[in-house]
Amino acid sequence: LKSLLELAGQLASRDYGADATAPPGSDGAHEEVVGRAALSCVELLLPRLSPPLLHYPKLCAAYFSLLGHLLDAHPARVFALPPPIAAAVLASVDFGLGHHDNAIATRALNASFELAKQAALQPADVGAAMAPTLQALLHRVAVDVLCSRLHPDLADDAGNALLALILAQPAHWQALVASLLAAQPDAGRRDAAAAAFHALLNANGLTPTLARPNRARFRQNVQGLLQQVQSGGFVMPSG
Repeated sequence: LKSLLELAGQLASRDYGADATAPPGSDGAHEEVVGRAALSCVELLLPRLSPPLLHYPKLCAAYFSLLGHLLDAHPARVFALPPPIAAAVLASVDFGLGHHDNAIATRALNASFELAKQAALQPADVGAAMAPTLQALLHRVAVDVLCSRLHPDLADDAGNALLALILAQPAHWQALVASLLAAQPDAGRRDAAAAAFHALLNANGLTPTLARPNRARFRQNVQGLLQQVQSGGFVMPSG
């Protein structure tokens, strides 16, 4: 199974546009074949990748490597996966986010970032179809960040993923914030929390983009928010 995942990953990552063996003018045809072959592998392999199997580090790493290559080179095909396969992708990313191995958790966070980033580039109907997946990932990553459940080494990747998911699902983020504000036990903490979450997306000249400098500003804002969460005694979600 690991060998098949690695083979599919090599297919997905190969730059056929620079392939000297490709016939002249056939770049699009090669990419079409490669994308179809890689996605066929995913559709065949994913139903066989149960959570117990993903506990094997090399197998898990090969899977997330394949997913990363697909999101980078063939995002539209990933978003066109049948609903049961898309649900399996979500379950695998959710598994990776809670993995004890930081390397696996990093890959899952990067996959969340790419899913959110690429969703914004797809047609409206495709983005709408991906909304439940992105909303579930936003909730999971937000809770992990706000409750400081992630290893400190994951802070940068978690911040990048959170920003991308917020930008992809702004209405869902506002709903999450509203539920957090409603959970505060008194008006003082509610007002302080509202100011803190407002600053998260507005302080330090933050703009609604995923440019590298902007991601750095957002990560700085996240640290400021977490300090206020701890010092202000805000009530945070339990799960």
